[in-house]
Amino acid sequence: MCVGHQRIGSTRVFTNTNGVNPERYEVLPPTYALFGMLTMLARVLNSHTRNTVYGPDPNLNSSLAHAIALAKKASTPKSVIEGAIARGQGRSLSGAALEPMKFEVMMGANAFILDVETDNKLRALQDVGGVIRKHKGRTSATEFFFSRMGRVVFEQHDKIGLDEIMDEAIELGAEDLEADDEGNMIVWSQPAQTMQIAQGIAKKFELNILNSEIIWSPNEETKSTVDSIADVKRLTEFVEALVEQPEVQAIYSNATKGEAVPDEEWADFEDNIDS
Repeated sequence: MCVGHQRIGSTRVFTNTNGVNPERYEVLPPTYALFGMLTMLARVLNSHTRNTVYGPDPNLNSSLAHAIALAKKASTPKSVIEGAIARGQGRSLSGAALEPMKFEVMMGANAFILDVETDNKLRALQDVGGVIRKHKGRTSATEFFFSRMGRVVFEQHDKIGLDEIMDEAIELGAEDLEADDEGNMIVWSQPAQTMQIAQGIAKKFELNILNSEIIWSPNEETKSTVDSIADVKRLTEFVEALVEQPEVQAIYSNATKGEAVPDEEWADFEDNIDS
């Protein structure tokens, strides 16, 4: 289990979780397509609105507040900001409730789960289904490739690390702990324990919570190795097309890097995966 990274234009940045890190959106290259930029910023805002501890109030949710500030700095329209925050609360900008949908997809031997939220299921079936068909994917049961897990990411601290929080985390229900490339601490648990872990550790050790969420984590024993550059490019084109669909909230995959695949090629795919 790992925390991914996100590519903005030609600059790769490591993310906290869920494919987003608002602190790294300070400058967006002028060559980045407007629609893609707005979609990506909307995902950032949506993700931080969903924080299971602090929620949609920017006065309590510092990550959301910073994401809003950066979106405004990038001249993101107010409607995009408000729409993304509304989606994070499970409703459309008009106030209509959003309904969750789950697409289970096979791309060759690689399994995907797509979390979608929409106020129009028929439209979502057409739009997301169209992307799947265009890239020669097929809908098929894939849930058994994954486990539903809680993931809490605590901000890196100079004096507190995994060793310091381990006992408390286990007492609260943690099943695994790890650190990402920036030193942020990641605690995995069953979904029901996610909030108590986030609140308990943050309070006891005075740590900042970067993200707290429930995800589909690929099972180690059913991961599928991608061994060729051609296959990686095919998967990358698929997930990049999905990212452009505003109703797609998260993309999970059991694909894992084969030895013959260059790191740079793999990063292009992994950038868009939320596992």
